[in-house]
Amino acid sequence: MGNNLGDDLGSKLNNILEEIFGAAESVKEKVYSQVERSLNLNGEGADYYPAYNYPPMNVYITEQKSLVFEMALAGFDLQDIHLSFQGDFMYFNADWKRPPPPLVRTWLKKRMKAKSILEQKYFVPGNRFDHSQASATFVNGLLTITIPALAINQHRDEIVIKINEGTY
Repeated sequence: MGNNLGDDLGSKLNNILEEIFGAAESVKEKVYSQVERSLNLNGEGADYYPAYNYPPMNVYITEQKSLVFEMALAGFDLQDIHLSFQGDFMYFNADWKRPPPPLVRTWLKKRMKAKSILEQKYFVPGNRFDHSQASATFVNGLLTITIPALAINQHRDEIVIKINEGTY
């Protein structure tokens, strides 16, 4: 009986520590985000995207000015991932359909999050990126979404507007 009490206490302590470390990670991300914004001199590092902690992700712009999202989705199945554009936002959902592990007596390490992702949205302005040409690949648990920049008609570097002389 005493052994079960120790296991229960260990399990509860582990759960409490997981919550504390998860909260600390969230605070760290928010502080870093605020520091990045306050030190932002050239627009580099500006954070236009929500600070979701899950799933882990990268967002960047390529040399061709395409916007790329990389999301780590280990354990998800391709048919359970849904992407769409509505206005200037890309919506992302992923259903976690795997059963929970069998009854666990004692967790030795529990860092993997296993939950569905509902209605995350990311700013993808339609006046800068071609939503209709977006593509996505899912390889080895990594979802890569690429949205190309809109083609800009650049016949001249400068467009001069002719001013007509008018009368009153």
